[in-house]
Amino acid sequence: MPTENTPLVGDTKTEGPSLRAVISRSIVFKFVNYGFLAFADMANFVLLPLVYSTSLQFGGLGLDPYPIGVIMTISGLTNAAVQACLLGPLIRRYGARSVYVVAFSCICGSFVLYPVMSFLARRAGGVDGFVVACIALQLSIQTMPLLAYGA
Repeated sequence: MPTENTPLVGDTKTEGPSLRAVISRSIVFKFVNYGFLAFADMANFVLLPLVYSTSLQFGGLGLDPYPIGVIMTISGLTNAAVQACLLGPLIRRYGARSVYVVAFSCICGSFVLYPVMSFLARRAGGVDGFVVACIALQLSIQTMPLLAYGA
């Protein structure tokens, strides 16, 4: 028969490490990095349909909703395939930190392409081959930031 001080089965109260002991400098650094990555990635994916659908006179590409949906569908399927096939080998070959750094810098490259596409679309009076090439480049660049979440 258990005494008053003996805990019953399943009623153990063990003291775990304190929050201060668990959160080290490297953990905080990782949280901050992933926070910046998530913020920049979400901002980029919000801008994509906005810039693609905005009229030429306001700095967008003037695309209709259907082509934007097709573009985003192809981008999503490509991202899934690239992550499934390349994430593991890339991390094993180059390391998680290198994959993360390249992926984060690709977000900056994607942001740079918005004004470039706008300039080219205004110059051509619509979406031409150069703008389509920029869209393809931007979507291929946007594949990398999603790899950073796995790194």
